[in-house]
Amino acid sequence: RPFYKTRYGLIQILTLFTSAGMALKDEQLAWFTKEVAAAHDGVDDPLFLIASWHYPPYSQDKTRDDVIAEMLVPIENSGGIDLLLTGHDYQNEVSRKSYTDGRPDLWMVQSAIGKYSPTIGTVNPHSLFTGSTHALLLVEVTHDALVGRIVGSDGITQYRFETNKIPTE
Repeated sequence: RPFYKTRYGLIQILTLFTSAGMALKDEQLAWFTKEVAAAHDGVDDPLFLIASWHYPPYSQDKTRDDVIAEMLVPIENSGGIDLLLTGHDYQNEVSRKSYTDGRPDLWMVQSAIGKYSPTIGTVNPHSLFTGSTHALLLVEVTHDALVGRIVGSDGITQYRFETNKIPTE
């Protein structure tokens, strides 16, 4: 299957296949919804849930498949995900979506690896940082925190974010 989950200690990563021209199949969406619910059912729950797919929910790039984007936004809005990792737009962007109903904030990181395009810009209403150089994302998970840093090719941290949770065990 081109979609899968990975568990590593306190984190679980759910990965969807959203390549160009590929519509998300009902099977993928049903699987993803089930896995998000299972990650919060009280049975061996991960402390942090990370989702990953190719297309960012917000983009000015007209080459992407907007049908995929329209399908992904409701998933992103559903809550239960702590960190969303995307790519495609060849820029570095960090954003945070806050909820007023008690759900934890959703951090979204769009990362450019290799090629970088400063001309794309952002249409993301939740954007906190947009990078202008080649950089990478480093994520560190401790017993109660997920810390992300966008680090430039010069080794300097361009942006840092953190989300904390109280372990239930």
